[in-house]
Order: sequence, then C-alpha cells, then structure tokens
Amino acid sequence: MGNRIKVLIVDDSALMRQQLTLLLSKHPSIEVIGSARDGREGVEKAIRLQPDVVTMDIHMPTMDGITALQYVMEIAPRPVIILSAYSRKGALVTFEALELGAFDYVTKPEVMGAAEMGKTVDLLVERIVAAASGSSRTRKRPDDEYAEETGERGEPFRKAIAIGASTGGPRAVEDIVRHLPADLPAPVFLVQHMPPLFTSSFAERLNEKYPIRTVEGAHRMPVEPGTVYVAPGGKHMTVEKVLGKPQYRIAVGALPKETIFKPSVDVTMMSLLEQLPASKLIGVLLTGIGSDGAQAMVEIKKRGGFTIAEAEETAVVYGMPRAAAEMGGASVVLPYSQIGRFIVGEVMRDGS
Repeated sequence: MGNRIKVLIVDDSALMRQQLTLLLSKHPSIEVIGSARDGREGVEKAIRLQPDVVTMDIHMPTMDGITALQYVMEIAPRPVIILSAYSRKGALVTFEALELGAFDYVTKPEVMGAAEMGKTVDLLVERIVAAASGSSRTRKRPDDEYAEETGERGEPFRKAIAIGASTGGPRAVEDIVRHLPADLPAPVFLVQHMPPLFTSSFAERLNEKYPIRTVEGAHRMPVEPGTVYVAPGGKHMTVEKVLGKPQYRIAVGALPKETIFKPSVDVTMMSLLEQLPASKLIGVLLTGIGSDGAQAMVEIKKRGGFTIAEAEETAVVYGMPRAAAEMGGASVVLPYSQIGRFIVGEVMRDGS
C-alpha cells in the first residue's frame, strides 16, 4: 500500500491516547505520528509534525478542543475529526466544531470496554480514511437562482421532500435548510445518521438558526407543510395516513430490525413512496459511506418522482450519492450549495 495516513491524536486522557494509538496503528493505512495531552500541545504538534489528519478531544485543560481547532484551521489547516462525549452537551459543542471547520466527529464510548472501543475505532478509521482522501475539503458555494411561485392546492401539501445524509452530512444539511422558507408548502423528512441525543440537538439547532420550523420526529406527530422532521437516532421514521382523513402523521419504531442504520434513509423514503403519489416526492441523497437510500431513490425516480444526488465535488464521502447515481436513481446531480434553492424551485412550480 502507498504512503500511510499520518495521524496526530489530541486527548487529555492518557488511557485514550494509548488505546487510540494502539488500535489505529493496527490499520495498514494509518500511522500515528504523535499525540498531545491538551489543545495547546496539539496545535504545536500539528504545526511541527504536519499530520494528514488530527483527532481532537473537546474538553481538555490549558486549551480546549474548540479553541485548538480554530488555531489549527487558521495556522495549519488540515482535516480535524472531533472526539465527542456521548451527551447532550457533547452534541451541542460538536455542532459548533463542525461549523468552525471540523471535518466530522466520532462519539467516545460511554464504557471503555474492548467491544465499545473497537466500534469507536472502526468509525474513526472510516472518518480518517475519508478525510485523507482529499474529497471536498474546500467546499464550493456557487450562486444559483430559481424563481419562486406561489399557489394553493386542496391537498395537505404540494410536495414532500426526503433528505438522507451520513458522514459529513450536517454541514450540507444546514446549507440546504437555510434556503427553505418558513411557508414552504411541503414537509421535509430528514434522515441523518446520528446517535439519539445528537438528533434532538441537531433539530433544535436547525430550528433556532433558520426560518423553517424543525423538530425531531415523534410517534403520531401530525405532518404539516413548512416543517422539517428529523428522524430520531436509533429508530426508524416512517409516515402513515390518518384513516378517513386527508392527513398524515409520523410513525417511529424499531422495525425493520435488519437495517444497518437506524434511522435508515431507505426505510423513510420507501414509506413515503407507499403513502404518497411518487409525483409528489422529491428525494435527496447527500454525502455518506455506503448506499443507504440509493435503492429508494431508484424507486422514486422510476415511479415518476424527482431525485437529487449530491455531486462528488462537494460530497465529503462520495458513497451514498454515487450509489444512487450509478444505479440510475438521480434525476439531477448538484453540489449541495445549489440543492436548497433547487428544491424550492421544484416545490413552487405549477403542477404536482
């Protein structure tokens, strides 16, 4: 194999530094070239050692991870992966780090057992390899304008939008949501692969920052236009019709059990396809490892719906959107910076 990925570990826990060094070094593509016990030392070593990727803890003495991240991005820019606490506070700080330029995040195990640590390292390896691949470290934000038209229909909503994302998704999702008006005549169903506490915090963050209403989906919650429903972590989010009424509501549950991801993009999109005419659906698949959502995108497009896959030039990991495009499930391929306006244009056009 060619040159290995040089990694710097920044963490105030000696045990965590030791475990990460040991486990990451077992991967044939990774070389741990150093470690640091706090943010200040991490910044110094990032400048001196020139790693390809930095893993950064958040809560550290002398200089915390958020401050260190800002110094690294300013003085020695390179991909930084945040190691975040599995907690509500950890989630809020993580989103701040992503906004400041962190490549992605991995949650620390709640219990430092071998199995839990192994799962964390597996996720971390995925992020490190993706970060070192160089895909879309610099995001393009081309301007694109679409006319907005208004109109009323007798149905509960004009269109329904399903968005799926995984690794690298929060930044792209935020860019899309910021373009959606509060009076959008369509509900938006967002499936972002995240742990439970993170999805609720992510929904709150989007709701506070942007005009359109955003909530975490809850069982039996009514579906309304002008609302983004974030699938709760660890569960599937589907949509069901209210018997005898032109209304829909959210269903949250554990089935199907055999899916790799909970929530699953495929599960949510296929649910919408079962309940609504395909012509009303707009499917969007963003950055992420694997192919979750690709098969549903194929079905939506085949049955007359409209589908958008994120372009390789802006995808942090060109896995999920690539799978959709290669399987014929993309009506159009766009950089994420154009998707929000494009959605509004599609929703506001005449016809269904």
